[in-house]
Amino acid sequence: MSKTITTLAIGTLLAGSLATAVPVLAHGHDRHCGDGPRAGHMQRHHDPQARLEHMIERVGLSTEQRGAVRAIFARHEPEMKALRAKARESRRQLAELGPGDEAKIQPLAEVQGKTQTELAVLRTQIRLQIDAVLTPEQREQLKQRRGRRGPRNG
Repeated sequence: MSKTITTLAIGTLLAGSLATAVPVLAHGHDRHCGDGPRAGHMQRHHDPQARLEHMIERVGLSTEQRGAVRAIFARHEPEMKALRAKARESRRQLAELGPGDEAKIQPLAEVQGKTQTELAVLRTQIRLQIDAVLTPEQREQLKQRRGRRGPRNG
């Protein structure tokens, strides 16, 4: 069991380090932010409002649906923002650990794991609420787009 916990803690530490490093590295390059076919992709990826507008545009929501979807996002925004901040902070703390800090790994990894779980639950609740507003065709269209994109990583 101790080996499993240690492996989990190390995995979480590595995942947190990568999750912190990848956006920083991505923003250091203009590859996704220039004039190419994927221009604006990174900004949209990290901006919840831009992702929402992109989804609304892609699926072709009616005026009523747009209002309902925006209301769903607005209702959950404070909780989502707080959870993202908590996840960033625990990743930062894990990334800053040094020699002699081994005793801090487990509690910080547990906070990170719990926060990621809470984010996954909230994202799924939001998706289900949005799905209830969509037509079957629109739900299928989003489902196909999600499949091409692959699973989220936090």
